[in-house]
Amino acid sequence: MTVRTIHIFSLLAFSLSIGSSAGAGFQTPALLEWQDASGPVSGYAVFVKRNGALFSSVPDQYVDKPLVRIRGFDGDVVRVRVRAFDEEGRLGPYGPASQKLIFPVIGTPSEPTACAQEECIAGGGSRKTDCHAEFRGDGLELNYPPFDPNREKQKKQTEVRCTDGDPACDHDGLVNDSCRFSVDVCLRVENDSRFPDCEAADVVKIRVQAKSSPLDAASLEEALDFLLPATAPVCTSGRFVDSPIKRSKSGKARKSTTYVKVTATTDPKAKDNDRLRLQCMPAP
Repeated sequence: MTVRTIHIFSLLAFSLSIGSSAGAGFQTPALLEWQDASGPVSGYAVFVKRNGALFSSVPDQYVDKPLVRIRGFDGDVVRVRVRAFDEEGRLGPYGPASQKLIFPVIGTPSEPTACAQEECIAGGGSRKTDCHAEFRGDGLELNYPPFDPNREKQKKQTEVRCTDGDPACDHDGLVNDSCRFSVDVCLRVENDSRFPDCEAADVVKIRVQAKSSPLDAASLEEALDFLLPATAPVCTSGRFVDSPIKRSKSGKARKSTTYVKVTATTDPKAKDNDRLRLQCMPAP
């Protein structure tokens, strides 16, 4: 088959999502992605090396997309490599091994599970269910309408605004008629003081929609699916949503608006419907 060498992890975007647990034997999941191979590829064989041992000669997993979830115990050191295969099961060459993935110590402050009130966006909906799923991201904060020091009663801030090219919130590093927002989702958020009537429950189903950025929505949903069922607080990381600016026939740039909608279903059955409004403003 015609398959080029798979250069995984040179452009790696991976998500290490950690759930809190008290007991020994708890494993944390890491979601890893690599660049898709060319040719008649039907899937990938995934080989895992753990704690200094040799790579297994037999694949640990078979996946049909360039995406895999690897689990490890606290302190495990893991490396991964893959081989593409065609519809007849013929394997292509090995891709280079990944960088080392060291699973962090459970309970450390860097653990991306907590969703502090000041850093997470609930997204609206019933206050009795609003803790089941919440948004968070690097530079993601409700900032519009802006704070007005002359107003005694401030208007409620309902959207995230970013100017094209602003490094604080546009993560593509370019002025290119588009803003790349950092958008992750935390599930089963506990002890959110904003919602005292919301009792954290296991999340068993998730749906993500973003009409103007369907591929980003699908990527976020896939990352969340890997965390289900969410029986402890857990978050995705490293997810992005692009909001492209539109131009008129005369070439004038107009602000763009992208809505990210997340529906989390819990057990016992309840739904948390959340919406995040992202606006990308043209560069001056």
